[in-house]
Amino acid sequence: MPEGLILILPPDKSAWQPIHFAGEHRAIASPGMESALESAERVVGEILARR
Repeated sequence: MPEGLILILPPDKSAWQPIHFAGEHRAIASPGMESALESAERVVGEILARR
């Protein structure tokens, strides 16, 4: 990690209390629209699993 960079998101991509993280930067695939959708699908699954 570059010096001075602070990691503020959970590294395992999981939810942190009631907050769920999504976006192309949180996906497994390369950056882009597909990654954003992959991340969104993951978060929707997490939210539905909590119900």
